[in-house]
Amino acid sequence: MLITRMRHVIASLVAVIAGFAPTMAAQGRLVDQATLVITRGSVMIGKEQFVLRSGRQSAPGSGFTLTVRAHYPANRPDPVLVSIFEFGPDSQPATGRLDLDTGERPSVLISVTPRRITVRRVTPGAESARQYPAVERALLTDEFLVSLHAVLPSRREGTITTIDPRTGRTEIVELVDLGAGSTLVGDAQITLRHLTLGSGNQMRHLWYDAEGRLMKVEVTHGSLTATRSPGS
Repeated sequence: MLITRMRHVIASLVAVIAGFAPTMAAQGRLVDQATLVITRGSVMIGKEQFVLRSGRQSAPGSGFTLTVRAHYPANRPDPVLVSIFEFGPDSQPATGRLDLDTGERPSVLISVTPRRITVRRVTPGAESARQYPAVERALLTDEFLVSLHAVLPSRREGTITTIDPRTGRTEIVELVDLGAGSTLVGDAQITLRHLTLGSGNQMRHLWYDAEGRLMKVEVTHGSLTATRSPGS
């Protein structure tokens, strides 16, 4: 019974995500597009290029679609990770796919529904699926995919569940809106909207401009900083 139910879940998830294609990024109004430069301390370790558009393939005219190409190290000609995610109009994650250029060359598929969260990992020789209970509010986070924060979280503060799309790991944290604050972006000290996610050495500082565009991310765990490249 359990195996049969899992097969149905996987089949449904594949059907939803099978329609993802590079042309999907061309759909919808362009909301934002930028390159984030990733540093650890003063050393540049990577870069991420993201495109955020309005609309979703599964629900045209509603929500957002985010595509990301991540390069680690920064001078790597081909991306080590290519991903595409759909978000609802409330900025809640809906579906996503990550393709990693690693030894196993795995793909990770994620689906977030009112009933459950499903994470499916596929490699050339095997596949597996894990399920988690549904949560009221969810946010995708990944140590080396900071462009996920290009979608501004819903304006309501409070408890939120983070989901690591690569591992499926979940964590309950606090989202706090500190309002306007000053921070260094490039060579300029500017005033931005400041949000924090988590606490202590697991804190993330998220900085957005007046239009809701992601300008900077600081990850205390790992001492990572992602800064929007000038002109993007």
